[in-house]
Amino acid sequence: MHEMFEKQAALSPESVAVVEDDGRSMTYKDLNDACDVLADYLVLCGVKRDSPVGIYMERCLEYVISYIAILKAGGSFSFNHCDFSNNAFFIVCSEENRSHELS
Repeated sequence: MHEMFEKQAALSPESVAVVEDDGRSMTYKDLNDACDVLADYLVLCGVKRDSPVGIYMERCLEYVISYIAILKAGGSFSFNHCDFSNNAFFIVCSEENRSHELS
């Protein structure tokens, strides 16, 4: 899936890739760049092929970035619904049990 996204980002980098309800949007280039940064960080945190990574946030731009970045890092995606009033974007990497969560 992320390979198809990267192909589209290369074909039309300045096209709008995602728009949030509040009007925030990102182009394919900006979205791809943000995903690459997070994917690199996830790899540094120990995410590797099929590592489970949970996403604990409402659906938003950061959710899209997280989902694609997890796939780019080789991890497997696990969505866990939550009811955050604030879509804060934090990364938790625990070396002890190698669990990875984005919230």
